[in-house]
Amino acid sequence: MGGRASITFVLGLVVAALAWVAAPALSLRPYTPGGVDFERGIPVAKRMAPGVIAAARSLRWGGRFGWVAGAAAALAILGLAAIGAQKVNGDEALRLIARATAGSTGLTAAMLLVFVVIGLQLQSTRLRRASDRATEVMEGRAEIASIVAHDVRGPAGTIRSVAGSLRTSYERLGDAERLEFVGMIEQESLRLLRVADQMSLGLKTDAGTLSFTRTDRDLEGPILQGLHEAEVGQREVRLALEPELHAPVDERWLAEAVRQGLDNAMKFTSTDQRIDLRSRTDGTVALIEIEDQGPGIPDEMREQVFEKFCRWRPVGYEDRPGSGLGLFIVRSIAREHGGDAAVVPAAAGGTILQIRLPLEDVS
Repeated sequence: MGGRASITFVLGLVVAALAWVAAPALSLRPYTPGGVDFERGIPVAKRMAPGVIAAARSLRWGGRFGWVAGAAAALAILGLAAIGAQKVNGDEALRLIARATAGSTGLTAAMLLVFVVIGLQLQSTRLRRASDRATEVMEGRAEIASIVAHDVRGPAGTIRSVAGSLRTSYERLGDAERLEFVGMIEQESLRLLRVADQMSLGLKTDAGTLSFTRTDRDLEGPILQGLHEAEVGQREVRLALEPELHAPVDERWLAEAVRQGLDNAMKFTSTDQRIDLRSRTDGTVALIEIEDQGPGIPDEMREQVFEKFCRWRPVGYEDRPGSGLGLFIVRSIAREHGGDAAVVPAAAGGTILQIRLPLEDVS
């Protein structure tokens, strides 16, 4: 907006100066012998000027640009009416004014053209940006719909199959078998809910609509909360948390980042492999690390895995479910705290997810 205002101001001054030069032409009566007779030109110009201004104002890029462009057009018409005036009643001063007015015609016409071009370019840019944004939104929605359908189909299909088997074989099954079927339905239902929750959280994170309230607190609380919500079951998780490690964080969303990181680690490790969850101070930041013993992530993929809807899987893990939002959510939450997230190779061959948080409020 600052650039447009500056252009309008400068060209407005130029038009005002041209108006001062052209104004005397309204009262001039051009000398006809040896030149062109414009005696009727000025009244015609007077009648045309309002129409030209109205036409300029009708353009979609009107507003201040339309007024200035219309004024420039009117002055161009007045200048045309004064062209050819070489002598006016022998008054040298008026003759010079008439010549100056005539000479300014080309400049005012050129300025009008510049305004038209600028206005049309601005309008074209706005339309192009709106079109690109609409295309991006539609493509994003199509991608989301495809991923949701893919991730929901698995647990929904399992629930339907198990429920159908339970219904048709209910009388022949014992209590233990019935409980097993019900447990399978419950497990897949929870999986389905997690898919929906993660998709919703990922979209809100991407839109920047999550509300963060950071207060200085011991990081042990939100880390343990994230561990509890991850539901690791019987899997071994070894803790090494630095005591009294404080940082300005939003407890709820930091716990969510830890949970998402643990879910990602469990997805690519077997149930008999240990996961390490650590926290420590590293210079001016608090560092939360989640180390797994999985297949690792190659160098060229260590940034891509943080992208939204990343579908990459290590060799041998191609069938692992997931929306590709977990690490995207982790990094987004870390950055909302003024920190970041990264993956680095573990000494044992797995992967370490690092969540870095500033020890002091950087907002």
